[in-house]
Order: sequence, then C-alpha cells, then structure tokens
Amino acid sequence: MGAFVATFDHDVFISYSHVDNLPLGPSKEEPGWVYTLADNLKTLLAQKLGRPEYVHLWIDRRLHPNLPFPKEIDQAARRSTLLVPIVSEGYLASDWCRQERELFVAANKDRGIEGRIFPLHKTEIDHTRLPEILQNLLGYPFYKKEQEDAPPRTLGMPVLDPKDPYYRHYFERLDDLSNDIARILRKMQNENGGQKPPSKEPPKKPENSGSEVELQSSGPAVLLAEVTPDLEEYRNNIRRHLEQDAVRVLPEMYYERAPRAYQEAMEKDLSRTTIFVQLLGQYVTPKTPHLPKGYEGLQLDLAKAAKVPILRWHHQDLDPNTVKDPELLASEAVMVMGLEDFKREIEKRLRLLSAKREPPPSGNGGFVLVDSKSSDLALAENIAKILDNMGVGYEIVDETVSLPDIAIEEDYDALLVIYGCCEPEWVQQQIRQCRQILLRKRNRPPVCGVFLGPAEQKPPLRIKPPKFYFIEEVTHPMFHEFVEAVQKRTALQ
Repeated sequence: MGAFVATFDHDVFISYSHVDNLPLGPSKEEPGWVYTLADNLKTLLAQKLGRPEYVHLWIDRRLHPNLPFPKEIDQAARRSTLLVPIVSEGYLASDWCRQERELFVAANKDRGIEGRIFPLHKTEIDHTRLPEILQNLLGYPFYKKEQEDAPPRTLGMPVLDPKDPYYRHYFERLDDLSNDIARILRKMQNENGGQKPPSKEPPKKPENSGSEVELQSSGPAVLLAEVTPDLEEYRNNIRRHLEQDAVRVLPEMYYERAPRAYQEAMEKDLSRTTIFVQLLGQYVTPKTPHLPKGYEGLQLDLAKAAKVPILRWHHQDLDPNTVKDPELLASEAVMVMGLEDFKREIEKRLRLLSAKREPPPSGNGGFVLVDSKSSDLALAENIAKILDNMGVGYEIVDETVSLPDIAIEEDYDALLVIYGCCEPEWVQQQIRQCRQILLRKRNRPPVCGVFLGPAEQKPPLRIKPPKFYFIEEVTHPMFHEFVEAVQKRTALQ
C-alpha cells in the first residue's frame, strides 16, 4: 500500500534509539515505550485522515546490535514524507539515528524539509546539544516538570497506566503531534495533485483540506510567551484551543538563547502578532548580567516596544506573596481568573481587533453598527434584516466588543443600541458611549438611535440625549426617520 502522499513510500519515519524502547519492570513481555507510542500515533493518524490504509508509518522493529546499517533503513529514510526523531540521550549517542537523519535531509534537499521534521522529546535536553537541524524546532515534549529545578518525568513511563496522573497529558501531546502531521500530509497531498492511496470505499473529503495552512498564515496570530515548566500545561492548553479556532500561534520554533539573537527573532514574530499573551506563575527563569529581567521580562519589554496588545494572566489560586519575581508581576496589568475564562478573554480581544481591521462595506444606503447584548441578539438580527431589505448595510456586535474602540476608528453612518430584555444599566452605558463618539466626531457625526422594542414591563431608561432616535417599533415613524437620516448622511459623502 502506498503512502498518503503518492510520491513517497512512507508517510512517517520514526527514528529512535533502541535503548529507549527497552521494557522496564519484572515483565519483559510489555511492548516498549517507543513501540507503544508508534502504534498509538498510527491509530490517531488513521482517524484523522479517514482510513487506516491511508497511513504508512515506518519504524525499525528489529534488534540489531553490532550490525552494519541496513539497506532497508537507508531506503526508508530516503523515501519517507516526514521524519519523527525521538530525541533522548540515546538518540544523541546513536550513530544509526545520525545516519537516518542525514539520509532524510539529503534525499529531500531539492524538495525542501521545512515543516517536515517533528522532534518528539522523550526527556529534557538543552537545545544547544541537539543536532543543528533540530535546534530551532519547538518539537513535542513528552515529559513533565513541576518546576524549573525539578527533574523531568517521561510521560507514559514505564508503561501507559490510566491511574497515572499524567496519563491524559500523554494523549494530549500525542494528539497535538498527530494533528500537525495530518495537516502537513494533507497539504503535501494537495500540492501533489490531490493523489492518495486507493480505498475499498470512496473516502470522505478530509476536513479542513487544502486551506488550513494558508488560513493560519493570513488570519490572526497570538504570540504565546515562553513559560517555566510549571505553566507548560496551561500554555499547551491555550495553544490547542487557539489552533482549533484556526488562530496562528507563535513562536513556531525555538529562539536562539543569546539575548541579541533572541530579541531579533521575537521582534520578527511580534511584527505579525495580533496579541501577546503571557502566563505568570510562582517561578521565573534565572536572571543574568545579559538578561537582567530574565526571559520573561525581556519578552514583556519587547511586546511593549512593538505596541502589541498585551494580555497577562495568572491563576486565581496563585498566592502573589509566593512569586519569585514580584516586580514582574506588578509591571503590567494581570488578569486573575480560571484558565477557561482567560481563553474566552483572548477570544473576545481577537474578535474586537479583527472587527477593527475590517473596514465597513460601502453602499448607497448607509451602514449601521447594531450594538446588542448577547441576550438580545435575536432581536438585533430581526432589525438587521429589515435594514437590509431597506437597502441599509449593517454589522452586529455584542458586549464582547468595545463600542468606542470600533466606532471611533471606523466611519459608520449610524449607531443603533438594542434594548430588549437586557438590563437597562448596560443600555444606558452604551448610550453614554455613543454620545462620547458623537463629541469626538463633530465634523461628521454618526446618526445615533436606541431601539426600545415592546415595553413588556421592563424598566424605563433614565437617559435621553438630544438628537438621539428612540424607536419603539419598526413600524413607528421614528424608525423610518432614523433610516432616512442614515441615508442622508451617506448621500453627503
């Protein structure tokens, strides 16, 4: 059976040192750590690509001490789409692993290897000790550290055990790896003309086929600052969440550790960043004469200098009195909440910044920004349909968007606040913000209105600025006067 990418014989070549696969404990019948991982990876890839016969994973399952490098491995390394080196002390010491890596690189010199090597780190190793071609690749850490000075613990060792507190983390990392491999395989298959292995039944079209990479490169991007080991799981959780929403997550490779090279690499990423996100905890990286604020302080200073929006977070259970660097904690605003709430805050900020980047569409009928709370979105959508039928364009935003931020920057013809079943205090605040926008746009003020809707015994508003249209029904003359004012403003352009 051929590989998923038809111009290759194998989809994934797993390069590993056999010492990392030796079983531990009294039973020598258990499959080794590497074999277990390879089998799980193949299963996940089959699920993500749609059929088990689509996946051709190559791994050497023979014991071969003191034997010459086999021709079979030579050919497999040269004819594989992707390389997954399992990085460990054994891997660095293995001449066979070195030859496999060099064969893969040499065979793909003309085609290019960018994005086709997926280092899997079985344990923590200083990246400067890695082969040059692996040094700047982030890779996939299959180990956990509770804090900076704690020894790493390999996930799934000695065998996978559902009772192990890190059992779930093993499969999360494996899922990350399989998602990224499947994405690259689809991309390369499309570049190869869409060919793939025959199936016994017509396969379904893979989800997100073809455009995922391009979508991520052209859409929003979040730079997730590096963290200490105790925060790594939080960072991975946020990264997975963003990538599932097609948000590009930076950095995509390790920065050089020398401060000047580190700064240059991060500045390049910040130039294409929508939001800088920094997670804070009890520990920090060591400070040196060349890094007086540590890497955490350097990252924050670079984000400030680049004038990128900054979101910082620490968990609500963290005691600020226990942090090792209180100055870092106090240097910029920090959101204190649960992780799920913080992920929603990132989403809100991305929506706001995306809305600010997209200019309102032009049209002869005018363009209205409809401001509604989530509880009144159905009412807002009904009003928007009526506006559309009258030739007026619209955009609906909810309470996650800052009205002044979006309305001051863009030239909307009108602002319409919806008062349905939401609390009157929120509506009154939006009206005050509309008035501030009017004052800031004296030369060309937008038309402002409030749609009151049926009374239904809701509290009356305690604010009514002059020149505002307060509309009770779409059939009310005031609604038509509002629309005429919008169209008149458009005609004066």
